Amino acid sequence: MAIIKKYRTISPSNRQASSNTYKVSTNSVTVNDILIVFVDHESKPYKNQYAFTGTEISGRKSISFRVEETEESVEVSWVSIVPSI
Repeated sequence: MAIIKKYRTISPSNRQASSNTYKVSTNSVTVNDILIVFVDHESKPYKNQYAFTGTEISGRKSISFRVEETEESVEVSWVSIVPSI
């Protein structure tokens, strides 16, 4: 079993306003692995980590999350998957 770490930075300055979905590649994750995704923001004090078991994501090319931002907050919601750990 391996722990695989991936890092994503929410970066609205580099994206169109309508582009609020971020992908995370999962090609290298096997059934016995654990994937930990670290998410932060380029300009706001947001940091969080999300963990997934390999059984949930093996066979997928990627998983993705959507970001909703206001002046005061950042909300991350995963698409078609829920962090398990």
